[in-house]
Amino acid sequence: MGQRFWHDNCRTLIVAQLVLAPVTSCREMSYQIPAYAVKQAQEAYKNRGQAMNQRLPGGGASGGLASSRKYPPSRDFPDLSKHNNIMAKVLTPDMYARLRDKVTPNGFTFDQAIQTGVDNPGHPFIMTVGCVAGDEESYEVFKELYDPVIEIRHGGHKPGDRHKTDLDYSKIQNAMFDEKYVMSSRVRTGRSIRGIALPPQCTRAERREVERISCQALASLDGEFKGRYYSLETM
Repeated sequence: MGQRFWHDNCRTLIVAQLVLAPVTSCREMSYQIPAYAVKQAQEAYKNRGQAMNQRLPGGGASGGLASSRKYPPSRDFPDLSKHNNIMAKVLTPDMYARLRDKVTPNGFTFDQAIQTGVDNPGHPFIMTVGCVAGDEESYEVFKELYDPVIEIRHGGHKPGDRHKTDLDYSKIQNAMFDEKYVMSSRVRTGRSIRGIALPPQCTRAERREVERISCQALASLDGEFKGRYYSLETM
């Protein structure tokens, strides 16, 4: 794992930060850089009186908040005039002023929640979401933004609505695929573990704990579901 350079058309900032996952944004670039460059970057930030963990997104939440409070919310509000994502359509200067300095118990800030939508304007013909949740509490702390975003993204799903679940496979009718077009298929499910932050805020220790809990659960399976778990780290 190397260091990350954050780069966009308006600014270039250097941040010494471990990368846990590959970069997916077209406006982010990740490079392997030598130690002397990291040291130079650290010295540059020290000379400017800024801690290395104050850069958002991905920096320390407390540091980011301390920096943002030096200026009124109106100075911090991002320019979303050319953005095509749901966050940009929902977020207003007044809403930003109310939410900017809020933080979840795990340290996830509002600026971290919207930064992906700020850095990635979106495609002119594809409406992307433009925000992420750092933990379960984000949906309550930042509900003023998330509730309307979720309603738009999921076709009217309101805060009081609940997903309907029916796992009775016997109700499935005409479930055969046309073999001329489908050679194979798979079902993929995903669940979060309560008490552990979501990927945008998840620490290395939490990721390891997710693996430990998952292995424990998988080991309890028997019969046709019994199998062996292979860790990516030890393969």
